[in-house]
Amino acid sequence: MVYQNKLIEVRDQLSDATFQMDSMANEHLSMKESVKNHVNLIDSLQQENRRLALQMEEYLEWRRDQQQRMETMGSEIESRMAELSGIIATKDAEIEELKNRLAKNGVGGSRRGQSAAGGDGAIPETEENVALLTQAVREREEKIDDLQEKLAMAAK
Repeated sequence: MVYQNKLIEVRDQLSDATFQMDSMANEHLSMKESVKNHVNLIDSLQQENRRLALQMEEYLEWRRDQQQRMETMGSEIESRMAELSGIIATKDAEIEELKNRLAKNGVGGSRRGQSAAGGDGAIPETEENVALLTQAVREREEKIDDLQEKLAMAAK
């Protein structure tokens, strides 16, 4: 009976050991599957990371190109603005000179002629010239304002 009790005890231990081995084998398979899933996930994330890094590099290159174009365009605009400002200053000086000539020759002589002759003489024509010159000055000022606005917008 002692052997029989021992045999029952050994069978119970063997049954427990078998159950534990089956549990551990299932756990091992489950862990292998989990590791496999994690490896696949890591591979997928690494591919995504490489794709995003490449995309970021392309974007940064595009942005550098855009900044360089903007700087070049800004320099060209500033150069053109300086050139146009010079032209406008020259034209303004010409207009001013013509106004002075008109004031000196045309308007002054006409008024003297008018008082002597009692007629209108060249005054309407001179006034028309002054009006045209004044309009030209206004147009130049509008162009300057427009160019300054465009420069400000290009600088942004």
